[in-house]
Amino acid sequence: SNQEAQNMLGNRDGLSQYIFLNPRWLVEAVATILTHNLRRDIEGARKRIRTEEKHCTNLTSPNISTFKKACPKVPVINLEELFLLWRGSKIIKYPAKKAEKKSNPNRNYLNTFDFLQRLLVQFSVLVPINPNIERVRLGGEEVNLPQEFNPVENGGFPDSKETNLFFLPCLLGSEKPAQFNYNCAEAYLICIKHSWYFPNGEPPGIMERITAAVLREIYAATENVEKSTPTVPSLNSQEISSAETYIPKSLFVHDIRCWKAAFIITLCMDVRNEESGEWKNSIVEISANLCSEDSESCVATCDMIKGTKRLVISGTGNEGDGGGINIWRGGYELVMKTVDRVMHEFSGLEFIKQAICPHCKQIKKAHTWDWSRILDYVKAQHPTIKCSRNHPVDLRLLSSACHQSSLERNWSSIDIHPGCNGFPIRTLFRGVVLVGLWDRDLRQIAYVGSGFVADKTRGLVVTAAHVLQNLSNPIHFGEMLVKNYIITVGVIPEESYNDQSDGDTIMKPTAMFRYSAEIVVDGGQFMDACILRLKTRFEEDVCDGNTIDELPETILPQDHKSCLKSEKLKQLKMSSKIEPDERIRIIGFNQGQEGLPVRFAHVNRVADFAHGAVIRMFNACDHVRREEETNRVLIPEKEIIVNCGTIGGFSGGPCVNLSGEVIGILSRADTAGN
Repeated sequence: SNQEAQNMLGNRDGLSQYIFLNPRWLVEAVATILTHNLRRDIEGARKRIRTEEKHCTNLTSPNISTFKKACPKVPVINLEELFLLWRGSKIIKYPAKKAEKKSNPNRNYLNTFDFLQRLLVQFSVLVPINPNIERVRLGGEEVNLPQEFNPVENGGFPDSKETNLFFLPCLLGSEKPAQFNYNCAEAYLICIKHSWYFPNGEPPGIMERITAAVLREIYAATENVEKSTPTVPSLNSQEISSAETYIPKSLFVHDIRCWKAAFIITLCMDVRNEESGEWKNSIVEISANLCSEDSESCVATCDMIKGTKRLVISGTGNEGDGGGINIWRGGYELVMKTVDRVMHEFSGLEFIKQAICPHCKQIKKAHTWDWSRILDYVKAQHPTIKCSRNHPVDLRLLSSACHQSSLERNWSSIDIHPGCNGFPIRTLFRGVVLVGLWDRDLRQIAYVGSGFVADKTRGLVVTAAHVLQNLSNPIHFGEMLVKNYIITVGVIPEESYNDQSDGDTIMKPTAMFRYSAEIVVDGGQFMDACILRLKTRFEEDVCDGNTIDELPETILPQDHKSCLKSEKLKQLKMSSKIEPDERIRIIGFNQGQEGLPVRFAHVNRVADFAHGAVIRMFNACDHVRREEETNRVLIPEKEIIVNCGTIGGFSGGPCVNLSGEVIGILSRADTAGN
């Protein structure tokens, strides 16, 4: 309506001061820049102005000349070139001069060219580009952004507080976009997907409108961001209205890639770990792809009619606490609401908004839910919803409203009392061991982790491979972290399990280094695990490992039956049955850091535990494994994603269900989660 248009323009830098008396003037302003021979027209306008205005100073700055040569084909125009085109048009130039002469110098006057530029930005014909973006690719062409450019110093052009560089989405060519892959290669990553399906066809120019609107909103959200100052508020804040879009203060753009019918934007956000206080980067890759049912990048094609198209919006990033809060607040919510707004701007447009199951690996057959059903589940405060393939999906992955309501609090405050309604934790401590890597040269424990007794008859212990081996460096992959080493295993003696104090029994399950061990099996490239076999026993128990290489040792027999029977070790049972939302406990030896003690520091030998819940299972895709096999880095085939606050030193420790059965060992943590 006229009132809505007035309100919209009135809030944008004084645009409501103008009234269009001659529509030809506005048509000419748009037609001047919407040309596929943009560079040729700019040079023509430059020559005309030089001819007409002999006294004019140099119209080409060094930065702009370099930019023009580096980006001859991309649909990008800078402020100088924009004003050049308008000054080269008689229909625009003469009215602009008249308006300038008749303007009141005592009032805050908006220059005619500034007005046109802001108007075209408002209606997404021009899209501002932040010069701080590290990489921009438009239509398959790399854009080398100039560092700085002040138009006032180059020909006396009107001043503007806006960016000096603009992208014209409608001038993108028909280059094919990159192949979209919605399956994640890492267990701590997840891909959230939504779609808008057009059963009766999509309107012309819709993708241009969406691309322009999204880039404009992202530019506004990241315009004044300082990368070096992490100022994002606590992620546990619940004071966010469901009508608002959460925009962190530290959000900035890393990469933009645009095509005619698709775009990929990589955003980065500083995230603070609530427990350690440490700041980390959370990277979110957001993509949009308007594709037909026969496209390789299309999802849920079994529900589509031949010849129709679907707009797929996806966000890939750190899962965080299991609800994808880092993805939603890292820009995905902003993009989703922007797309929603653009869809409703098309009068009479018929579309079906859907959420797509993030756990369905077969993208073509992925399950979809109508958006109305998702909203019903959110209102009923259901924590999960199941797809047709029986995948339980955390509702927070599908709707940002769950992060802004009581559902977030209900999920994050699950009350899990250790030992309550489950196997007593004290009976499990005896099956947990302390694994250390003794450095003969430094004469100290260099690396510490945890493990558990898997077979007390043969003396087999399971721990994480990265506690002992290098799994992060492709050149030295699989090598021991220490060249001259002894693998030590600490067990919890029965006599040190309970300590009497003031008549109360205090649980102090303290381990003593008692055995040396050797690696008999490791998980190689596809599993962060190894099996140790107890090899010798020290004649005396060792507390902090300061005399390990001086103690006499007794070689254990091959069958280990006679020696381990007297140890009364607890052999933990194992299970392959895993249920989402299942309550778990991870047991280990807390070292308070990354499992690497400070040199000559005390090694904590008291067992500890953390409790949480299973989120989902992760299975690496075959194509991801094939691509990475030659790189010799760890690519786990299967992992269990749990929501559990663990601390350094727990690596290799058993993850047990409420029945006391081991379902896995701790391998790694989310790189940007809590």
